[in-house]
Amino acid sequence: MNRKQRCGPRPLERPFGVVFALAAVLFVLLACYGSNAFAAEPIVIGPGPSDEKIDITLLGEFYERRGDKLSVETAPSADGIVGRMTVSAKTPGTNPSWLVFALSNPTEKTLTRWLIAQRYDVVGSRVLKPDLDAPRITNVTPSLGFKPERVEDYDHLDIYRLSIEPGTTVTFIVELASASVPRLFLSSPGSFGKRQQDINLFHGILLGITGLLAIFLTAIFAVNHKAIFPAAALAAWSALAYLCVDFGFWHKLFQLTSEDNGTYRAASEAAFAASLVVFLYTFLNLRLWPNWISVTFFA
Repeated sequence: MNRKQRCGPRPLERPFGVVFALAAVLFVLLACYGSNAFAAEPIVIGPGPSDEKIDITLLGEFYERRGDKLSVETAPSADGIVGRMTVSAKTPGTNPSWLVFALSNPTEKTLTRWLIAQRYDVVGSRVLKPDLDAPRITNVTPSLGFKPERVEDYDHLDIYRLSIEPGTTVTFIVELASASVPRLFLSSPGSFGKRQQDINLFHGILLGITGLLAIFLTAIFAVNHKAIFPAAALAAWSALAYLCVDFGFWHKLFQLTSEDNGTYRAASEAAFAASLVVFLYTFLNLRLWPNWISVTFFA
């Protein structure tokens, strides 16, 4: 007797069909995700002291290398309405990274916040080819309201002024100038100004102490001609030059651009390292040690 042929698919073929369908759906979702993105949950701000400084690096959504255009859904407004916004890169044809975040103002007055990104940050700056003194933000685009203005008073920071109207939720798309994600802070102008005053006072104290120490060691060398005093004075002057670059003092004195800061920083660091080598060589009196120790030290 011949067995009857079954018309339906075999039991073992059904799981493969299900897997194929799921893979197709996943591919469609990934394709949609590649061109569209969703905004992060809105960050509620207010006039209280808890909103003086907010680290929004981890509170926003980061999109790496999405082409010269990015389309996102805006955060829902107070009425629950969700819109869509599309932003083009400042330079067409580039492939920047983006950071999207939203701010909600539940108060009855307009709130102003400063979006701050440090150009010089030791964390994540890398040892080889360090990423220091480089621009961090290229452009900031809001979903509604006035376009954020760049604050030009600080050469070592990228600062944009954000205005949020009462009872509104605004989505911001930040076009990043660097491939890595910089640390972005949100601060009120008042608290930022007070913090800058304290930092400037600290910088002034360090510059004063270092400058007086360099002058004192130079004067001591004029009286006592031992080799240790000019070596120490050279290290002090090199440290003073490095602090002037790090604190932005040269920019104010010689009207230098912030893009040239990396060159002067590298030169001052090299001079400080060389002065430390000379000081240690003189202080330890390595010329009386075996030759292989001196060669190893300079290497």
